[in-house]
Amino acid sequence: HKLASTRLLISPEFFLFDKLKRLSAVYPLIRPYIEASFSEGLDSFLSNSLRGFSKALDLLVEEGIVIRKGNEYSPSDGFVRDVLSKKSIYTKFSEELEHVFRLYLNAGLSSPLDSIKDLGLDLRMLKPVKIPEPSERIRIETSLGPQPLFVDLGIKQFIEMAYGVKQNEIELKRVAGVLNSAYVAKFKVDGRDFKIFVKKYLDWTDFKWFAAWLWAIGVKNFSLLASIRMSNEIYFVNKLLELGFNAAEILHVNWPRKILFQKFVEGKNLVNVLTSGPDPMGLEEKSRRVGELLGRLHRHGISMGDCNPFNVIFSDGGEIYLVDLEQCTYDGSFSWDLAEILFYTCHYLDADLAERFGCSLVEGYLKEGRVDDVVEAMDLKYSRIFLPLTPPWIQARVRDAIMRKIKS
Repeated sequence: HKLASTRLLISPEFFLFDKLKRLSAVYPLIRPYIEASFSEGLDSFLSNSLRGFSKALDLLVEEGIVIRKGNEYSPSDGFVRDVLSKKSIYTKFSEELEHVFRLYLNAGLSSPLDSIKDLGLDLRMLKPVKIPEPSERIRIETSLGPQPLFVDLGIKQFIEMAYGVKQNEIELKRVAGVLNSAYVAKFKVDGRDFKIFVKKYLDWTDFKWFAAWLWAIGVKNFSLLASIRMSNEIYFVNKLLELGFNAAEILHVNWPRKILFQKFVEGKNLVNVLTSGPDPMGLEEKSRRVGELLGRLHRHGISMGDCNPFNVIFSDGGEIYLVDLEQCTYDGSFSWDLAEILFYTCHYLDADLAERFGCSLVEGYLKEGRVDDVVEAMDLKYSRIFLPLTPPWIQARVRDAIMRKIKS
């Protein structure tokens, strides 16, 4: 689950049951021993067997590899990011982890083969051992509290379970275009209206991202696999909330079917906000706010990846939310974010408004962001991506105005 693994809550029993399942599959002759261990009852077995794993996990906590949360453990943010950025660290960790978890095996067996080499044929070794499912010992954090990771609930099933609403009282509406598998669920709880946003992640066969990847090749790499995009969104929604940004809280995760349930954000996207009134001062003030927000995001080392104006929502209360975070990364592609929000948004504005928008956004951005990223965003390698959307003369006017502002 890559970045999303930092949101997992893993019970020590997971490691024990996972190891036993692997041993049972690789060394069938040990199955009678495993079965005999369970014969005294699960509680007794766990109390005798988890000591080695507890020692191993304590070592991993001391090294900053995992974090203890009550009686469960989560991979640390720093470690997961190191693993994803440096393969050598992952290799080193794998070797250390294997060594640590041998504590359990070595407590009773010098070697699995040494202990069974003199055994005769036992028909019990041909029968699979009933070992508790390891995945049932993993939960994931949500705004509604920890939930089992591998649970397969549909939209209406989840709402019925979490909110006590009958399925026939839930209204489902598909949103966005035909290339997006996204829905809004509407229902009432004690007379109050509720909405939930639900997104189904598609793999590279999702034409939207495959086409975007082809068009931007050499400039921006988009994540195509559903599991990676969903993992990104889970991680960065929580990360942004921790950093004080506004994001749509996660309510439920259906990992088997790659479905994410989130709080629905009521409001208007940036395009609607900029084009809904004639007041240029209002346009400039809102543009500066968006620019400053983006600069603050970049200061934390996070790039949105898909920084289009429809992913910037002004709530009914005036707060700015960042949504659709599946392409977020730590890859430092800040200039891409700037180029996208500038030249994509200008498609919906006339030349005068586009110039005001661009200059105001950059003015806000430079309160938190770097001027070098703005300059790089003006490079033609970025603007050519948006030629099908925004005419070159509008792009040139915006680019020239921004460069004059930077130099002044």
